[in-house]
Amino acid sequence: MRPLCTFSLTLSLALGFGGLATAKHQLELTDDGLPLQELRPMDRRVYILTLDGKWEQPPAADTTYYLNYFFADGGSYSHKVDDVPMFRKGEVRCIIQGYQLTRHGVARGGKFSVAVSAGREVTSPEAPEVISNVKELTWPMERRVIPFRVQSKHSPQPPVDELLRPGEELARPPYGGSPRSNPPAPPTKKTAVPKT
Repeated sequence: MRPLCTFSLTLSLALGFGGLATAKHQLELTDDGLPLQELRPMDRRVYILTLDGKWEQPPAADTTYYLNYFFADGGSYSHKVDDVPMFRKGEVRCIIQGYQLTRHGVARGGKFSVAVSAGREVTSPEAPEVISNVKELTWPMERRVIPFRVQSKHSPQPPVDELLRPGEELARPPYGGSPRSNPPAPPTKKTAVPKT
């Protein structure tokens, strides 16, 4: 009787931990290497990193989602997701506060992590409310910094006749061609006109 009880207990624990190990996150965060958007409200520096989020199941319509940042010194901060309709499509805009990087010793270089939680802010990546993978980021990021909103693959395409602001670039079409022009026309043959 005792070996049977031991075997069944061992089997149930193994199956339980195996189920936990194979559990997938509801939202998978990836970094496509898009430029950083820089804002300067009231003499502060704020950077917006756009991550790509792949939903395993659609997000709940009545749930509030938060982005949570975790630092090596044990500190953290959170904010509600920015642009909820785009977040539901998969565009995750991480608002990185410059003074938070300084406070936690990352402004001159270091690592921190970001994760999405549902329902409330969290101070630990192991909290049960965390619904995404924990994405580790390195600061400073080796990428362009622009003053305009970054166009992700979830962003609507701009109109063809849209005017550009100084320093802004056209979004590249998905096929990788030139954003400004169609392929060049074939050369035409000129014929010499006789002099009269």
